Amino acid sequence: MSGFMVYWSKDYVKELKSAGDSGPIKVIYGGPHSTMPSIESVEVGDIIYPVTIANNTLCVLARLPVENKEIAFHYVLRETGEIHKAIKPDGYAEEVINHNGNIFFFCEGHAYNSVKALPENTKVIYLSDLKELPHKYHQKPKTCCAELAAWGEHGSTIELRSLPLDILPSLRFGNTSKQQKPLILNSKGIPTTTSLSNVRRMSEETQEIFESLFKA
Repeated sequence: MSGFMVYWSKDYVKELKSAGDSGPIKVIYGGPHSTMPSIESVEVGDIIYPVTIANNTLCVLARLPVENKEIAFHYVLRETGEIHKAIKPDGYAEEVINHNGNIFFFCEGHAYNSVKALPENTKVIYLSDLKELPHKYHQKPKTCCAELAAWGEHGSTIELRSLPLDILPSLRFGNTSKQQKPLILNSKGIPTTTSLSNVRRMSEETQEIFESLFKA
């Protein structure tokens, strides 16, 4: 079991608060961009800890034990009833109606005028079949390029859990013990957003510190 840290911006944390989303956390998405970085290295059994900068220090927002990992498109469709903000896998087409009322079907980067014109065995997602399901704000991907979803049913609440400033220099991150390095801290001893930008595997000692925030 490995621990991973992922950064949530102050603006996104504000969005969660405005939406009344305090968890429990159910899913973390990964993609190709820094706002939603890759979770390729995360495996079932690992634990993901979203963090942010608040209260002039690093705050751990939640704890998500990963019980499943799948293509984000499938998770979003099943859990929210929507398909936006998730990359469609090959073999799927999405029905779209433009501003003139014309219907098109988008599949693998191409637009088709009819279902018959689609490649053979394409699965079509019709607008009439989509119905929004009850879900939490964080279950919608932050950007339009969600590739993978790591999820579980035993996540914690989402709230600010502050780490003491004097502990931050001792935190270590890296894929192996030889590669583990501390966070880059500014002149006030606060981690820079650059040092938090990727999904980062943490040392066992660092994970113990994170875990201590969730003990009763």
